[in-house]
Amino acid sequence: MLQRIRDDTLKKSAVFRNFGFHHFLVVKRPLMPVRMQLDVDAGSCEAAQLLFIHNLEQVLPFNLMKRDVECRRQFLQKLEAIARRQRRAEMLRRFFGHIGLNARIRCALAEQRLGGDYGASHLILLVVGLLVVGARRLAHLRYVTNDPLFARLCGLTRLPSDRTVVNWLKQFTQTSLRALVRLNSELLYEQIEQLKLPRLTIDLDGTVICTGAKVAWAARGFNPHHRKAPSYYPLLAHLAQTGQILRLKNRPGNVHDSKGAEVFLSQLLAELRARFGRALPLELRMDAAFPKKPHFPSPRGPL
Repeated sequence: MLQRIRDDTLKKSAVFRNFGFHHFLVVKRPLMPVRMQLDVDAGSCEAAQLLFIHNLEQVLPFNLMKRDVECRRQFLQKLEAIARRQRRAEMLRRFFGHIGLNARIRCALAEQRLGGDYGASHLILLVVGLLVVGARRLAHLRYVTNDPLFARLCGLTRLPSDRTVVNWLKQFTQTSLRALVRLNSELLYEQIEQLKLPRLTIDLDGTVICTGAKVAWAARGFNPHHRKAPSYYPLLAHLAQTGQILRLKNRPGNVHDSKGAEVFLSQLLAELRARFGRALPLELRMDAAFPKKPHFPSPRGPL
């Protein structure tokens, strides 16, 4: 039934003996060629060529290449990555339910006139879910349109199109955005309180975000990797102990690193002191591009 050609040493291998092919009998009835993964020694040959014989006149050659095994391995790795993203989505759904996020979003945006057929809380969870599964554009929503686990995370039975989400996001104003930022800060501070950190270390720095050529408020500036591309240069303050972003201020790409940093940091420190009191020490870390002592409080003094 099965015969190795061009290499008789493989006939005596334990791989074939384990299959129970004792005398390589020829089977008269037709056989269907199927792919098999064998433990072939890579040092002896690149491919194990097998012959599936279904009659005496015709043979069906079958090649088992090393690249076939590699393709299967890559396919399994992709499946594992998808499974990991789905597990993250399910864990996130349970966490959102634990903190009552849907109700808190509805309460925060109750005074904002955000229309739509899907509801503000569901669409916000949809945008967050896209970031969790690795999407970087709203157009990537089409890849999870038929995913029941993703729809369950958003609390929807049918996901909207990317155009529907874009039209809903266009309704946001500075007032509604500030309401959402306040909710985000409140959720973040609750998590920091539960950690009971002995001190808070705040890292302050700017980062470059490349944009398209026609994006509003983007400009050419400091961009070491794409020097001619327009970009944003937002100012970030994040907690060093956890990596969570405390505050963000978007800026065009052609501003100095310290542009608006004084007001930005003063508001952040006032907010942290109002929330945690003066008993919790605060540390600031920033590079030399930011203003020094005449503009900011001394790190040795009370913050």
